[in-house]
Amino acid sequence: MAHDQALAKAMQHLLKDDTQVYKQFVENESFKRFVGDMVFTMTNQGGGMPSSRL
Repeated sequence: MAHDQALAKAMQHLLKDDTQVYKQFVENESFKRFVGDMVFTMTNQGGGMPSSRL
C-alpha cells in the first residue's frame, strides 16, 4: 500500500513538471524558440537526448 502511494505521488510530480513545461512552450515565445533551437541543434549535429532523460 505504501509503495502504491509513493508511486502515485511520484507520478503526480512528473505530470506537474511536464504540464508546466508544456505551458511554458505554449505561452512563452522565447522558451518555445529556445526549445526549437535546441532540438534543431541536437538533431542536425547527430546528438541525442542525454541519457539521464531517457
